[in-house]
Amino acid sequence: METIYIILGLIMLVFGILQIILFFKLWKMTNDVHAIKENKPVDKNTPEDTFWELRKYILLNNVEKAEEIVLAIFLNNVRKDIAANGITGCNVEKWKAECQAYYKAIGKNIPESILKIHSGIDVIKLVH
Repeated sequence: METIYIILGLIMLVFGILQIILFFKLWKMTNDVHAIKENKPVDKNTPEDTFWELRKYILLNNVEKAEEIVLAIFLNNVRKDIAANGITGCNVEKWKAECQAYYKAIGKNIPESILKIHSGIDVIKLVH
């Protein structure tokens, strides 16, 4: 009779551990669902990951890929600034200076098309 209690106890212990694991998995999924609901992509790539990718391509001397990452960083910063401060309140000059430093790190000059951008309106006009 005592062995039945031991077996039931072990089964209940395993069941309890699995319930805890399930709880944390559901918690993570609700964060993903919230991001989807807000029409935000579920991004696993943090800004720190992006900078490590940039470092990797600089070390590999893959200038084209590094240039793509620098451009993505620039546009992402401008997009966030426009979302926070509006099209006219966006500080594009700050992001251009940062972008220029990254281009210097990869050994290239900043493209003329980026230098021509002076406000959030200029960025929006690229597509419209």
